[in-house]
Amino acid sequence: MPWEFNCQYCNSRLRVPENTAGKRVRCPACGAEQTIPQPEEPIFPPLTEHQDAGSPPGFAPALDSGLDYGLPSPDAPLASPYQSPRAPGIRTSSLAAASDRVKAPAICLIVLSSVCLVLLCLMALAFAGAFAVGADMSDDVAVQAILCFIQLPISIVMLVGSISMLRLRNRGLAKTAAVLGALPCISPCCLLGLPFGIWALTVLNDPQVQRAFR
Repeated sequence: MPWEFNCQYCNSRLRVPENTAGKRVRCPACGAEQTIPQPEEPIFPPLTEHQDAGSPPGFAPALDSGLDYGLPSPDAPLASPYQSPRAPGIRTSSLAAASDRVKAPAICLIVLSSVCLVLLCLMALAFAGAFAVGADMSDDVAVQAILCFIQLPISIVMLVGSISMLRLRNRGLAKTAAVLGALPCISPCCLLGLPFGIWALTVLNDPQVQRAFR
């Protein structure tokens, strides 16, 4: 006889068959694995038109078999005993909560990387023009030109990764953008990206946010 219990992580309702206490099961709403607890009083849906008061809910009465229980009714509310009736709603709610968590740090990194990318492009054009006309440049200016051309692709990676973070896609690329923003010696944002990069890494390490990425 099936019975129900609440998920330990997202509190969604799970239905499992009898004699499954102590086994491991994955919640279809949040994806977390957990041990099935000891059964409580079964909770069943209302009777369907194919059932009578003497048959357990979710089952059709046995025909000419002499048994109390027959095969599962076609109108049974759940196709799978492990499926949660509220799984779609829980999933949508989890995605919305994760999206709210990543929105602020992702937008901050997008703005910083976009500004740095524009400035680096202007500097790269200026250095390229100076090289083209053969202008004499000091060693400090040459070092700045090299750093500019190194930081250009870093800014592009930060921008693309921040957009992926905002869309909850490609967590690896989003985490790379956060790390690049938090490294003062590598980040084109210098010290400005340090707090936002750490903020983004903290949010990305949250289990609920990790499960929301696809």
